[in-house]
Amino acid sequence: SFADSRLEGNNTDDNKNNNRGGSGGEEKYNLVKELAFPLLRRILMDGDAVAFQLGVQYHYYDGLCDISYQYDKHTLSTKEDNPYKLDQLLISQENSRWQQVCDYKTGLSFPEFVLQWHINRGLHAQVLDYGRYCPALLSTLLAKDERLQKFQWIPSIRSNQYEDASLHLLTNTQSPDSSSTLSSTRRALSLAKLSNRLASDSGTSNAVLAKRQKTIENKLELVQAQELLMESSHVISTNKPLMSAERLLSLTFDQLERVNKENDGGSAIEESVRFCLIGLAICRSMDDKDKTEIAAAASRVWAKSLMIDLSSTWGELIRSQQSMATEVLKKTILESTVFGRLVEEYHENTTKGTHAMGEEDPASFLYLKEHVLERLGLDHTTRAEMKRLLQIANADYQEGQQ
Repeated sequence: SFADSRLEGNNTDDNKNNNRGGSGGEEKYNLVKELAFPLLRRILMDGDAVAFQLGVQYHYYDGLCDISYQYDKHTLSTKEDNPYKLDQLLISQENSRWQQVCDYKTGLSFPEFVLQWHINRGLHAQVLDYGRYCPALLSTLLAKDERLQKFQWIPSIRSNQYEDASLHLLTNTQSPDSSSTLSSTRRALSLAKLSNRLASDSGTSNAVLAKRQKTIENKLELVQAQELLMESSHVISTNKPLMSAERLLSLTFDQLERVNKENDGGSAIEESVRFCLIGLAICRSMDDKDKTEIAAAASRVWAKSLMIDLSSTWGELIRSQQSMATEVLKKTILESTVFGRLVEEYHENTTKGTHAMGEEDPASFLYLKEHVLERLGLDHTTRAEMKRLLQIANADYQEGQQ
């Protein structure tokens, strides 16, 4: 064909040896390719097949990528196989001279050109797919290009580098981009958790792996807290990324206020206990805070659970406690107050191992009781009577605690 003859005529050693950027034969040769390939695709019935064959023969990488991508889009809807996939070129030509011939304009070899061509168009799925055939090159590009850094975990998984994968996934959740959502954060954390468990043969100490596992589980607790808050509030968009623990705790207190304004009786107690448990879970998940900050946040939650019934049930119990048997007092507190129900459910969840790590629990009421009482602002006499009632309510949980 005319195009073939023009390409062949320009594909001489003299032309190929011209320096890039000059006005010599290689520049003209590249211009012929740019003009001929679109023309062939338009005027011939089998123009794509001819153009693709010539693209391989004359190293026109831009044309090869364009034809392959256009058929990718077409076959995606028709479920047909793409006859112009670049996989075979990347596989069969591996380490060959053909693959190492550099593109005239970019100076990139074929594997480099393929990945960069798709990167420039935001076709990240294709980048990761074709990157299977040149993993070292893919890893370099993922680390260098900010748009791709969130995908670094994928080649790590492919090469069984599970610890690296876990670290990359965890980093993604700590530095969310504009595309991050709560569901994508949950997926990333779940994958990080699994990868970290598989990293036991990486040579990293068990203590380091255990600490990372706790960090991951704490963040999953925050995800769950936000999901539960989303069920009760239209303020939080499902498209938002994971919020900070401080923001989630503030929303929890907002929900507690709402519940006690809109409801009364048993339904208010149940809802209040639910939100208090969410608040305490948030406090225990603050692994970036020290124990003092965690204790301060958790004491607010416990104090709120007491304040809800302070002027009603607790007031009546304080006035009549001298005439009531201890077991009756205890039963009344555990069944009729937000605090009593919260104490039971909190210790039940802790016993099941929700956060059982062996260390002192900085969010436990038994650890925080003096801080909580201080927040109530009671006079000396009322505080002493309240303290006695709280000890009765917590009698079953006192052993082994402060």
